[in-house]
Amino acid sequence: MKFQARLNRYLIGVVIGLVLVAMFFGGRDWLSWLPGPQVKRQLTEAFQNPTSEMQKELDCSGFTAEIIQSILKDGDVDFRRSDTRSEPRKYWLGFETEEGEHLEMQFRIVGETAEIMDWSPKKACAK
Repeated sequence: MKFQARLNRYLIGVVIGLVLVAMFFGGRDWLSWLPGPQVKRQLTEAFQNPTSEMQKELDCSGFTAEIIQSILKDGDVDFRRSDTRSEPRKYWLGFETEEGEHLEMQFRIVGETAEIMDWSPKKACAK
């Protein structure tokens, strides 16, 4: 069998394999096995709404419930600043708004719950 015929059969097999993989695994997120998406999924599932006092402080700094959800959904996990080996684990997530403002939040995971620990930038509340 000539080289061209072997190459054609090989490529046909690769194409059939790709079609089968796309059929079986088409609805999955291809990068969901990486650590960043795993942490964001865990934080989203375990997130507890902040206390009313903390929510007032967050509102003063411009962190509404929608922004917090955007950070959890679209933010990037900063593993350099996060403390992943301690108990409770602490993760920093960064997020760039449409206006170009950089927001950061620190979450901690205690057991089955995730809560907000810190955020940046902080703004003083008018009392």
